Amino acid sequence: MPLPPVVIELSTADAASPLAPLMMRACSDAVVDGECQGGDSSDATARAVVIVAWDDERRQARIEIGVRRQGKSQWASRKLLFKDSDPEAERWRTVGLVIGTLVGQAERDAQQEAQPPAAAAKPAKIAARPTQPRPEGPPAPRPARVPPRLWIGGELVTGPALDDGTWRIGGAVGVVYDVPEWPMLGSASVRALARPADDRGVEARWLGAALGLGVRHHPVEVLRTEARGELVVERIDASVNGARRDSAGRTTPGARLTLGAGPTLGDWGLVLVSAEFTGIPQGTAISLEGQSIGRAPPLTWSLGVGARLRLY
Repeated sequence: MPLPPVVIELSTADAASPLAPLMMRACSDAVVDGECQGGDSSDATARAVVIVAWDDERRQARIEIGVRRQGKSQWASRKLLFKDSDPEAERWRTVGLVIGTLVGQAERDAQQEAQPPAAAAKPAKIAARPTQPRPEGPPAPRPARVPPRLWIGGELVTGPALDDGTWRIGGAVGVVYDVPEWPMLGSASVRALARPADDRGVEARWLGAALGLGVRHHPVEVLRTEARGELVVERIDASVNGARRDSAGRTTPGARLTLGAGPTLGDWGLVLVSAEFTGIPQGTAISLEGQSIGRAPPLTWSLGVGARLRLY
């Protein structure tokens, strides 16, 4: 039969946070034979009561834990400090894990104190050893390491194609790795875009791959912003269909700056809107039978909207 619950008391604002259930689940996973739930610290039926107080920026959490020892309530307190780069969801989860660990340690200490000492077989011949005072509470836990995050996602991309005013549209897929404990990220992606055939049957296509580094930031709990610098390799192909068929292509290296922002979807996904600026050493002119079709300029921009899912 499960033990009575561990009751965690939060302020009204903290209890209303969508991340509070993460703390309860993490605490329930860490505590032995039972669960953690929200409530009032005056609950007499609880096996242990916990009071959690966050500061305004939620960078510091104070934990007060009360358990019963020999018919009396004994309290211990711990303080956890987090970095600005720590995602807020991981802060709540860490607090839950620490609560479950501390409650278990306090209960083990209470059981050891309640057991009578074992009788010595030969007390006259055993030298007494100096006893050391028992610490008032369990040792302070080390802050939990923020787990790595690997995201996979797709994006719809559109922007100007040639200097004739036509636009291109296509998609990209890629992965993003959030560096643990630092507001940095790495990225890799591939993409394909196309400008539909015009009235002369000339079609243009862009294929590219990119590797990049960047920084990420969460100005508020449910918003992520990021900036990435990428090295790109892009190939542009042009072809004509009709009475005369022909095609040509060119591959060039370049660089891209991407700025993005969007809302997070809990701890498992996000939506991102981005603006991109791509530069290559020189433009690419497209002509048909000596007549200019258009020119892909050396500096282009595009807009994107996409979504990502967290793999782990």
